[in-house]
Amino acid sequence: MVYDDSADVKEFEVGQAFHDSRQFKQALVNYGLKHFKHLIFPKDERTRVLAKCSWIGCPWSIYGSLVPSRSEWFRYHNVHHCVPRRNNKLVSSTVIAEKYFREIKDNPGWRIEKMQEAVVKDFLVDVSESKCKRAKKIVMERIVDGTNGEYARVYDYHLELVRTNPGSTVAVTLNPDVTDRPVFERMYVCLEGCKRGFLAGCRRVVGLDGYFLKSADIQINNQGDGCVVISDQQKGLIKAVSEIIPNAEHRMCERHIYANWRKQHRDKIFQKLFWACAKSSDTIQFNYNRAKLAQKRPDGAKDMMKTAPAHWCRANFRLGYYCDSVENNLCESFNNAIMRAKKFPVISSMEIMRSKVMARIPGNKAKSQGWHGTICPNIFKKLKLNVKRSNICTVLYNGDEGFEVQEGEHRRCIAKYYNQWRGKRVGQ
Repeated sequence: MVYDDSADVKEFEVGQAFHDSRQFKQALVNYGLKHFKHLIFPKDERTRVLAKCSWIGCPWSIYGSLVPSRSEWFRYHNVHHCVPRRNNKLVSSTVIAEKYFREIKDNPGWRIEKMQEAVVKDFLVDVSESKCKRAKKIVMERIVDGTNGEYARVYDYHLELVRTNPGSTVAVTLNPDVTDRPVFERMYVCLEGCKRGFLAGCRRVVGLDGYFLKSADIQINNQGDGCVVISDQQKGLIKAVSEIIPNAEHRMCERHIYANWRKQHRDKIFQKLFWACAKSSDTIQFNYNRAKLAQKRPDGAKDMMKTAPAHWCRANFRLGYYCDSVENNLCESFNNAIMRAKKFPVISSMEIMRSKVMARIPGNKAKSQGWHGTICPNIFKKLKLNVKRSNICTVLYNGDEGFEVQEGEHRRCIAKYYNQWRGKRVGQ
């Protein structure tokens, strides 16, 4: 009887035949993994294989040797007196790589502790961190080996993108420091569908994080007038924005500013006061929150002003842009979404990102079709909350000068008319 490697239940019998000793040994390894037994191989040769259970006193053993035209069983004692082994050395890094190849490929950032939990669940074995890291390395090396030659096909990919997505912008840059041969440096892609969608229905808010979007792609006219750019504090970006689109409102990501500020002021109490300043909706509220911070941390209130509040405080943002964000979460979310793609060569990486975009656009479109009205659900919740708060407000009308609004007993503000009922910040 010939051993059937594809059978759901693999059992050994005396007289069973194998193609060679390697198939015989692999069948024994699979048996040990399935039944949580650690097998050792006192004899592992081309013509014969002897396997025993490593548990002291366990009589299980099996032996096979070569006879003319086949490898045949001669001895098999199928009795175990042992318990499942939590230190089964048959569970090697190669076995882990084979078992979880798809999981690691789809999620290269799979945490080691989660991988260890999966190994315990499937193999009932405790494995070290180093073994899991070696397994991930094996998988990633196989993936990279399967993508060899991608950089030589970058220009072919460039042409294919332009052919299948007319109107798209694709640019490939070579390393200018290497002149004797072409060496890939970077690639820029802006798909036509993304451009049309941005121009048709998106607010003119652009997030920058280590790169700069060409103004031609998103049609930034009048030197950026009417646009908001949110970036970190990289000097190159600050200079580029001021030179190319000087009329755009350039905001600095508050999280980066706070990260630098926090190095000197680490107390949690200061954190709340700092963010209260950043999210102040008018200059009066900003000065009040900054004064509260100065009472507890005078040097903290001083250090906060090293970056001009016009770049990070909501009170100084221009009206009419419909964006009050003080953080560059646009780029942070994008970077998190493409974390897996960064592990691959250029074409594979681009294809992963392109696939995500293709799935995201119709997915969001389908969600919006279920909305009721013209306001998206999250904003509508905030609007309803403010409507509820306004029910307990008292308004004193003062003719052409404006009006006074009082909320509760102590919270009071004065608002003036602005450009025939266009909204102006409370308190101004």
